[in-house]
Amino acid sequence: MRALWVLLALVAGVGAGLGAFVALSPRAPLPAAPVAEPPALGAAVPSETASPEPPAPASASVEAEPAAVASSAAAASASAAAAAPEGAAEPAAPEDVNACLRSLFSKDAFVSKAPSLRFVCEASQPKDIASRLRVAIVDSAGGYVSDSMKEWSQLGFYELAVVATLRGRCCGAVKPLELPATPEGCGDLGAALEAVALASRPGAEEAALDAAVERFDGDIRCAIKLKRAASYGYSKVLPGEASVYSKIRARMKR
Repeated sequence: MRALWVLLALVAGVGAGLGAFVALSPRAPLPAAPVAEPPALGAAVPSETASPEPPAPASASVEAEPAAVASSAAAASASAAAAAPEGAAEPAAPEDVNACLRSLFSKDAFVSKAPSLRFVCEASQPKDIASRLRVAIVDSAGGYVSDSMKEWSQLGFYELAVVATLRGRCCGAVKPLELPATPEGCGDLGAALEAVALASRPGAEEAALDAAVERFDGDIRCAIKLKRAASYGYSKVLPGEASVYSKIRARMKR
């Protein structure tokens, strides 16, 4: 009997030891959550947010640039048209260009012969045109000193203004006069002479020509002050130049 009790005790001890062993043993780890494999190269990746709007095609901006340039050119053209003197007619050569040109010289200028003055409209170098006009006046004076000879000996740099007036008055549409580069700090002499030509058209206002001549005078005097007028063919201001030009200008029949 005693031996039976001992056996039962041993069995109970073994069972308790096994229970403790099981309690102390680490639990098996929980299975890990499945990890998605990375997508293959070139495969589309789904997105939860809406994709942004695609950028405008490059051709749209390229096409817009010429339109902007055209608009700017149109604005410049409109500004040039607005700068024309009020009341000035569109340039159209008269039926007799030579007769128109000669009318701005003194009556005794071409008594011995009437040379062609069309070079005034055809040439583009103002100093060269002025020199050829002076030669034509001398050759046509009939051997005596005409009023035009006296005038052209006193015009100085205002010869350029006379050339511009002759072209604007009698030549119709012509190519612009060619002049050396404008000295830095001075107004554009070529633009000033173009303004004189425009204001000399039939029907233009006297005030427009006054303003254009004043602008020309200021630009050429600026070049003389900076000692840069020699490139135009003149180096100093002569007394009475503007008055002589006014006398020639008064011959225009408006």
